[in-house]
Amino acid sequence: MVDEILRSLRGIDENLDHEKLEARVKLSIPGDSIVFKGHFPERPLLAGAYQLLIAVHWLKKLLNENITTERISEAKFRSLIGPEEEFLLEIKVEPDYTEDSRYRVRSKIIKDGKAAMSATLFVNKIII
Repeated sequence: MVDEILRSLRGIDENLDHEKLEARVKLSIPGDSIVFKGHFPERPLLAGAYQLLIAVHWLKKLLNENITTERISEAKFRSLIGPEEEFLLEIKVEPDYTEDSRYRVRSKIIKDGKAAMSATLFVNKIII
């Protein structure tokens, strides 16, 4: 199901800066995407869990590493995102210098010039 969700994303513009560890990705999601089924039938909305999933997906692309999410803090959902609406995902990664394999990630979704979602993610590299 996660793969189906991620395949349904429409990337309009993608800017991944691997040196600065920053990303700006302009996206939209078609109305027939599974993310809108049942949430809510009369007014389809992008659930907060899916917004975080989208942020983690692009974070993996930015870092080009396998990661696991340790925790999420300061998550705020301020604006609704519906089918076909364009939004901008911004990610800024800060290495956690107390541990080589840990990152603090500031993620934000902006719609119509205003923050629709903001969250701080703490992730770890998966070391095999």
